Amino acid sequence: MVTIDDIRTEIMRHPLIEESDKSTSFRAVTFKTKGKGIIGIEKDMNHVTFALNEHDAQAALEDADLAAEAISKKGTLIGVRVDMHRLTATSLNTLVTRSAASV
Repeated sequence: MVTIDDIRTEIMRHPLIEESDKSTSFRAVTFKTKGKGIIGIEKDMNHVTFALNEHDAQAALEDADLAAEAISKKGTLIGVRVDMHRLTATSLNTLVTRSAASV
C-alpha cells in the first residue's frame, strides 16, 4: 500500500513531472509533463490514474495484484485507474516511469 506522500516522493524522482496548480472536477491533484496531465489522484484520495500507452496499460490490466481498471477514449486504451491500497513501491515506480514515458 502506498500513500499520497509516497506517490509525491516517487514523482519527484522524475524531473520532467510537475504538480499542476489546478485540480479538476474528478482529481484532487494532477501531475503533468510537457503540459499534459499524466497522473492524477482522485478526490476520493483512494484512486490514482495513470496515462499510459496501450501496451503498458494492457500490461497493468493483466497484473492481478493491481486490479486496475481500464481508461479508454474513443475506443482506445489510454491508461488505468488503480486503488492506491493495491499499489506497492515497485508497481508505483513502474507506473510512474511508464506514464512519464507515454508523452
